[in-house]
Amino acid sequence: MRARLSCCSTSCLRNCGAPAVVAVIAFVVILSALDPAGDFPNRPQGPGLTLDESYNVEEGVRLSQGLQALAIGAISIRELFGVPQDLGPNAPLGYHNPDHPPLGRLMIGVSHDVAHALDPPPDIQTPFAMVSARTGSALAFAITVFLTGWMTARWYGHTAGLIAAVALVLMPRLFGHAHIAALESSINLAYAAAVFVVADRWTTTRGKPAVATTVSLKAATFAGVIFGLALLTKIQAILIPIPLALWALAHWRQRALLPLLIWGTVALAVFFALWPWLWLDPVAHLKEYFGRTTERLNIHVWYFGARYADVDVPWHYPWVMFLTTVPVGLHALSVYALVRGKGVWTDPRTQLLLACIVFPLLVFSLPGVAVYDGERLFSVVFVLWAVFVGRGGANAYHALKLRWSRAKASAILAVVLAAQAYGSFAMCPCFLSYYNLLVGGLPGASRVGLDVSYWRDSVTREFLESVVENIPRGGTVILVPVLNEPERLALVAQSPILRRHQIQLVRWDQVAAKQRKYALVFRRNADVPPVVDELLPEAKLLAEVRRQGVQLAALYEMRASDNQ
Repeated sequence: MRARLSCCSTSCLRNCGAPAVVAVIAFVVILSALDPAGDFPNRPQGPGLTLDESYNVEEGVRLSQGLQALAIGAISIRELFGVPQDLGPNAPLGYHNPDHPPLGRLMIGVSHDVAHALDPPPDIQTPFAMVSARTGSALAFAITVFLTGWMTARWYGHTAGLIAAVALVLMPRLFGHAHIAALESSINLAYAAAVFVVADRWTTTRGKPAVATTVSLKAATFAGVIFGLALLTKIQAILIPIPLALWALAHWRQRALLPLLIWGTVALAVFFALWPWLWLDPVAHLKEYFGRTTERLNIHVWYFGARYADVDVPWHYPWVMFLTTVPVGLHALSVYALVRGKGVWTDPRTQLLLACIVFPLLVFSLPGVAVYDGERLFSVVFVLWAVFVGRGGANAYHALKLRWSRAKASAILAVVLAAQAYGSFAMCPCFLSYYNLLVGGLPGASRVGLDVSYWRDSVTREFLESVVENIPRGGTVILVPVLNEPERLALVAQSPILRRHQIQLVRWDQVAAKQRKYALVFRRNADVPPVVDELLPEAKLLAEVRRQGVQLAALYEMRASDNQ
């Protein structure tokens, strides 16, 4: 008995230990480089303030602090989760923003409050600080790294688990999202957890991987709870049921109906029970939430040198973005797992993971389905893909050991993985502009007309410092493009650099032609007004952000003749 317990403890430690170390290292590295706009000038800079962060942080902090007030009876649930139709014009706490479910934003808000208490920015003048809120995404990413490595190790051995954990850190776009107070890191974690728990609890490893004879009530209920939490994080979770149900029906036939019913019912119960906004008007609010993805203004996409509305983007957009935004070496290891892995196609876990990778890409390929912002809407598939990187890496390692020594095999694999880190180092901190060698890196992507900077993360701290060095105190700068007013205002409010220099950021159409002396442009090419693009070649370049020779953001002094 003692020997069995010791064996189990050793096996668990081997499966958990290496992914945990990778996750902790990633968390510490990310925490050290979150500063977007001058909050901690003596630390490494992070990505610039992105377009959606202020919405997420404001609502996250409101939820975090509102729940504390709710716990002591200072406010009601209706006051915390009410919208203008529920509360009228005089709401002392403001209104709930139900454009996304609350769980991901609550994680951002709680992390903000903890980080702000432990390490407050010295020059904060707003109710919240973006740099503090970014710790929530860093934590979600670290948990994802650990969970992915642990599950992969349980299924395919500790070498595969270690490589899978490392692979996530080596994906520049996922690593970049971990620096930003947005919902991508949270939904990536929730989506992966919802799939992993089914792949792990509804299968067995006795002899060889296979589906369990029956799925227990406990396993179905637990999986339903996790799926419910995913639904509470972001709408991408609704991409799970169809591939999972098809997988279960293919293996169990009619015996899958009861577990699926339990799973779905529990998930919906969790979703409804933990989002009180739904209680206030269930039918109307459910219709509003699920209808919001189709009833909104179009977002524009720059794709192969043409401007598209998000619902008109060519069908191959998600496939191209997936293939070109993961390092080539990681893709190669995944393909090796699928081509040379023993029993890979009969492994039920492999089948489920592949189904949950392919289905989102198929959905975003359908005509009329909105897709935009590079990989952002389907980044959930990258986490599952890392499992195949781990499995392929382990297979390659074992093949190398048969030909050479363990030391040589380890060295070769380490070199291959280390080479995949080049993209992150080259792009830092503009990780969301990364493209791999299949398209010729960022220079190749720019030449063929792919989006090089979709979320304003290229407006970095160093760039803002260059801006104030080139503009008189109190100067007015045209920000191009402006997708929404709150984010234009947040860029100044959250930047000590711009505030101290009293810089005013305005839209192109907010000032007269004679006042359009300076223009700050970030290269979201689909939304740069044509008139601005026509004037820039004649303007004087004062400062810019370049990566691999490609301009991502720039400050221009407009010629007097241009402003007539």
